[in-house]
Amino acid sequence: MLMSWTPAVDLKSAKIAAVVNVASGRCSRATGAALRGQLARHGLEPAHLWCGLGADLPGVLDEVLADKPDVLIVLGGDGTIRTAAERCEPGGPLLMPLPGGTMNVLPRALYGGRTWRQALDAVAARPQVRPVTGAEVAVLCPLASARLDPGEARLEAAVIHPEGPIDAVRLVLSAAFRDWRADPDVHCAMAETIEVLGNGPFPGLLDGERFTFEGSLKVRLVPEAFLALTPG
Repeated sequence: MLMSWTPAVDLKSAKIAAVVNVASGRCSRATGAALRGQLARHGLEPAHLWCGLGADLPGVLDEVLADKPDVLIVLGGDGTIRTAAERCEPGGPLLMPLPGGTMNVLPRALYGGRTWRQALDAVAARPQVRPVTGAEVAVLCPLASARLDPGEARLEAAVIHPEGPIDAVRLVLSAAFRDWRADPDVHCAMAETIEVLGNGPFPGLLDGERFTFEGSLKVRLVPEAFLALTPG
């Protein structure tokens, strides 16, 4: 869920940190240098730029954020962006999640179908701040899949229960060619809090990212989880 616009930002006076997960689908060891070069085109120089494997990401983010950057650029997939978003708050830093993975759910919601270079160029040209809603479970996840008017933020819950392989195939086809919500085995509801009761592990998807949850859980809407940088 994306909220309303807020005033513009002066990136040239901001302290910028950037991290690149080379294990993400569309990133490599060369991506870090490419990101530095793209920033330089706009007269921007990151105070920190880390390029490495996702396994090291949590510790690196903690170290980078200890230096209190104003802007955190994250280039990677949905898991990389979620790990960074967990550490961002409404008070900062401003998060710029650039698409470097396969699904790129939040970057697509913020920047459309732009590549990471195009998204960075658009933000650098007219940077503005936008609050992003999250869902708090065991972790805090950005929620880009719900697009509602400001002041009407809600969680969308979907229970999917195919009876057999034929139903499962039909559901896959529904997802590929039309709205998967219209499938008879899908039941959706909107809420501010969702409680799931049950024993044993069960699978779940949050904005396209797969999780396995142990036992009962409660999902809570966080209307303004963090602030993202978007083009004005």
